[in-house]
Parts: sequence; structure tokens; C-alpha cells
Amino acid sequence: MKIDSINPSELMRQYVVRPKMTVQQQSPASDKTELTEGAKTFSVALKAAQELMDTQTSEHAARINEVTEQIRNGTYSISGYKVAEKILGR
Repeated sequence: MKIDSINPSELMRQYVVRPKMTVQQQSPASDKTELTEGAKTFSVALKAAQELMDTQTSEHAARINEVTEQIRNGTYSISGYKVAEKILGR
């Protein structure tokens, strides 16, 4: 059963690859980026916070090493009152 006859040359014409057209874009020469004063302040505060965290991390690691050595030597002891205070959130 033949519905429509398509001429082969017509079929080929539909699938011909056309060359791409190039569009010239002009780059704007006036683009520039500026940070607001709030963004600059935030950047400084963020850097300071990161430095503080690095410092606290090394101090925290030193304390962990100290407690670990005390536990290994059997000299680590803590008051029951201090444990209770920490549990109660004081």
C-alpha cells in the first residue's frame, strides 16, 4: 500500500547540511566588577574566622594528644563534680 510518493531528489534536498552562519559578537569594553563595602567587610571577617578556626584546631589537637598520653600512662583523672557540671550544662 502506497500512501504518498516522495521524489528521492526532494528527500535529499531536505537533508542537505547547510553551512553554519557565524554571528559576530562585540565584547563590551566597559564591563567591570566592583564589590560593595559590605562584601569587602564580609570577606575580611571570613578570612579572620578561618584563621581563628585553624588556630583552635591545633590547640584542640594538642589537648587531645595530652589527654591521650595521660590515659595511656594511667594518670588521667577527672572530678565527678566536673562531669556532673558538664551534664547539667553549667
